[in-house]
Amino acid sequence: QMLSQELELPVLMKMFVSISCENVGAESGFVALLEGEKWEIKSVWSVVEDPESALREMQSPTRSNIVSCVLKTSVPVIVDDYQWSSFFDPKDVGKSRPIGCVLCLPIVHKGHMQGAIYLEHKAQRMFKEDRVQFLELLISQVSISTQNSLLIA
Repeated sequence: QMLSQELELPVLMKMFVSISCENVGAESGFVALLEGEKWEIKSVWSVVEDPESALREMQSPTRSNIVSCVLKTSVPVIVDDYQWSSFFDPKDVGKSRPIGCVLCLPIVHKGHMQGAIYLEHKAQRMFKEDRVQFLELLISQVSISTQNSLLIA
């Protein structure tokens, strides 16, 4: 209900990513919205580092590839064990915080791609089906609020 009442986009995105991380069990995550053909991170949340460090971390090529994949295909990416996924790049080892599992879902409103939410945890298999379903319900509400926020701006 809080999300449906918020019309200020930065506040809405911050609330969305924090509620999502807390309820799904993610250690960190971000919301990316499309602006034309490109996407931009609108809000970052992390329990393991400060916001500036988290933003730098979230802008890594690996994380960008996952978000870009979701935005192009509209298909969620759920990786239970990142090290054994097709997204894993051995060159990333030691360059950024370890990734155990990833959840990245599209944000779509009336068939129009708005963006994606990316969540991660250092442990494997953290994102359970009931939590993913909760996030999908939350996304449906956020997509409406995002559209309303953009119309008012």
